[in-house]
Amino acid sequence: MQFSPRFRLFALVLGWASALSTAGASAVEFQAPTSIDAAVAAYLDGEGGGDSGVPVDARLHLKACADPLDIARRGDRSLEVGCGAEWRIFVRTEGAEAPVPAAAQDAQAPLVAQLRVSLARGSMITASDIEMVPVPGRMAADTVRSVEMASGLKLRRSVMPGTVLRLSMLERAPLIMRGDRVSLRADGPNFAVAVEAEAIENGSVGDRVTVRNLSSGEKIQGRVAADGSVLISS
Repeated sequence: MQFSPRFRLFALVLGWASALSTAGASAVEFQAPTSIDAAVAAYLDGEGGGDSGVPVDARLHLKACADPLDIARRGDRSLEVGCGAEWRIFVRTEGAEAPVPAAAQDAQAPLVAQLRVSLARGSMITASDIEMVPVPGRMAADTVRSVEMASGLKLRRSVMPGTVLRLSMLERAPLIMRGDRVSLRADGPNFAVAVEAEAIENGSVGDRVTVRNLSSGEKIQGRVAADGSVLISS
């Protein structure tokens, strides 16, 4: 079985919402994320396989464990770390990368865009959220194959670290929002007219949207331009 040379942490925490919440932080002692990393490192050293654990998310707020952490292997590239019945998380591991023979370099899998962090629905993706990783086998036709393809777009749903991005997961971020004051323009060969209008709906560049002329009250449709104005076709 082949694995990607880089793996990222994913967490499946019982009571995930409360684990990331800071509510009641003053009354509860939390498990230091670095202590989890250290326990994972000690466990992997004991295995002697040369694997290392991907550091856990520093934002996790897990109740401090009075006893040594329970760690068990859950697959070739995953460990389950837990504190009795209090909580459990899954930590990805990664192995030492072997040099790729020159003859095999041309046969490497194509690079695809993979999320480095967990992001909620509606989040705008930035270049720092993405890493390009080789993935063997056939991929969906709309798989994102460059950082530029996804940067600046919004997620249609929440995703976890390690998710390979597809265009069907993404949508363009609105350039204008409902209620925004916009410039309504009509450009021609020998004239240019602009009036102030109010957007009645959200719109991205190239979208056809309806706006209200603030002078006449008339509703007019036009296309969103890159500068945030709405252009009426002449």
